[in-house]
Formats: sequence, structure tokens, C-alpha cells
Amino acid sequence: MSRPDEPAPRREKGRRSLTTYLVVVGLVILMPALTFAGFLIWQFTTVSRDAAERRVVAAAAALVQDLDRRIDETATTLRILSVSPELSRRDVRAFYDHVRAALRQTGVRIALLDPDLKPIFDTRFPFGTAQDPVGDPGAMRRAIETKRIAVSN
Repeated sequence: MSRPDEPAPRREKGRRSLTTYLVVVGLVILMPALTFAGFLIWQFTTVSRDAAERRVVAAAAALVQDLDRRIDETATTLRILSVSPELSRRDVRAFYDHVRAALRQTGVRIALLDPDLKPIFDTRFPFGTAQDPVGDPGAMRRAIETKRIAVSN
């Protein structure tokens, strides 16, 4: 045992201390564990990202199906209304009442336009109310020319 007034024993040149050996052994033991933990974190991140991507794609596909279904329903409604007796008699007021009654619970609105795309009525407003032009004129002209339904934003 050394006394407080005695100098610390000197190590031989080239020999390492016990602390150095313990640090090296600790690193040798920890490095594989840290590497494995890093790999697990990377795997978890990859799996989580892939799962999130699948959920987003599924949600987008469901939205597209819902939108397609709603467009088909609206197209069917328009086809049914297009053969309305009130419309063939050119009784615009009776046609307006028929359309409002048919769409009462749907949240869908329909505007009837003249060939110059001026609104005749819009089911959001009382009959006879003056309205601004509606929708995309290009899509409406295409629908008139092709006699097909045109969808626009």
C-alpha cells in the first residue's frame, strides 16, 4: 500500500491501465448491441412508414370510389330528371318544384341553364331569384355539344 507522501508507482512504458482495458472491453460488448438496436429502429421505421403509406393509399382509393359513386348517382338523377314530363311540357316552375322535392334530403343542388348558359333556376334559391353564372362554361359547352355528362371542378 502506498503512503500519501509517496509518489504513485510508474507504469512501464507501453503498458495500458486497467481503465483503458475496461473501456475497450465495454465498447466491444456495447458495439454489437448498439448496432443491433440501430438496425431494429431502422426496421421499425421502415415498417411503420410502409404501413402508413398503405393506409393513405387505401383511404385515397376509398375516397375515389365514394366520389365515383356520387358522380354516378348524380348522373342517374340527371338522366331521370331529363325525361320529366314537366320539362318536356316546358313548365319550368313545375319542373323546379319536382327537382326540389326529389333532391330535398340529398344535399345535391341542380341549376337549369338556357343555351347561352344563363341560369334559369338553381335549387339552392327560391324560384325566380336572379343568379350569377354557374360552374365551368367549358365543361357545360362540352356537355351540350356531346350530349354527355361533363364533370368539372
